[in-house]
Amino acid sequence: MSEFYTAGTFWAGVAGVIGTLVLGLAGTWFVSRQVPKRRLLYRMTDPVALLASPGILPVGLEIRRLGEVVKDPRIATVIIQSYGRQSIGVDLFSQGRPLLLEMGVPLLDILKVKSRPREQAIPDYKVSETCLMVGPSGLAAKQRIEFSLLVDGEPDLTVISNLPDVKVQRQQGDSDPAAKRIMIAGSAVAAIASGLVLALVLTTATPIKAPTSTYEGSRRPVSWAQGKPTVVTTVAHKILTYAYAHIGAPYVWGGAGPNNFDSSGLVMAALQYAGVTVPHLSYDQMGLLPRVSLRNLQPGDILGFNANSSVAIYIGDGKLIDCPDSGSDVEVLPLSGLYAQNLDGAVRP
Repeated sequence: MSEFYTAGTFWAGVAGVIGTLVLGLAGTWFVSRQVPKRRLLYRMTDPVALLASPGILPVGLEIRRLGEVVKDPRIATVIIQSYGRQSIGVDLFSQGRPLLLEMGVPLLDILKVKSRPREQAIPDYKVSETCLMVGPSGLAAKQRIEFSLLVDGEPDLTVISNLPDVKVQRQQGDSDPAAKRIMIAGSAVAAIASGLVLALVLTTATPIKAPTSTYEGSRRPVSWAQGKPTVVTTVAHKILTYAYAHIGAPYVWGGAGPNNFDSSGLVMAALQYAGVTVPHLSYDQMGLLPRVSLRNLQPGDILGFNANSSVAIYIGDGKLIDCPDSGSDVEVLPLSGLYAQNLDGAVRP
């Protein structure tokens, strides 16, 4: 068995939430600062062959472009993207030399170039035999450039950066690995912070004490043991968890969840969640479960009223959860007034 706790204080909870957010954001910011100021990723998509059988043509047929024979035309898309925190300026190109994208096969033409975002200017570029030369010109932070190239043969992309102060690396897939690391690290920091806050709240939590009052107006006076913490079983804890989770659900005659309830339907659904099967009728519920003394009530016990025509879930501290009648919702109510006057007995799942 485990002790049933409530949170220590409202302000402890507020401080915990704020602390979690601050630590999580601070951790994410710290990890993000580890990303290089300027970083350039590059990759090439799978080339598309324009011939059904590359390099093989019927006898007497050949393909020429600008007078040159083309044996294996393919379209390759090369993508470069600035992923750092700052733009890549013209002054960062070593001695004004361009970024070299070596294809390893003849580069016949540049079919299309586009920039994302569109408002960012496309950098200078030109073709030299097997190489695409980009720059020297600026690339904005997060700017992405796509080159659609016509090549002759199976390309194999390599890069000579000429950008000594920029980290240039091949990108694997469509996502930025550093961005993933930042997200994972930030989540981890937030999880650790949440764990610390939870530990702090649990160490300052207070056990629910057994109530010491006797309800006035009851047909049979009810009193409880003095000064002892109320202990709750695993079954009772699940019953309370289910009941609290459905506070606010509306009353519907015959309802048994998950969106609406009547009083015995709420008890049946809560017990079923805890692994205890009982019928829907309140009389059967009170008749099948073991009876307990009203002097020894514990959270999770089921209370019967008006000759067991209605039932509710006792939650401790002189309160219960019920969905009493039409027009009402599942709610926390005091075990006083008509409830105390019409209380007939209690059973324990």
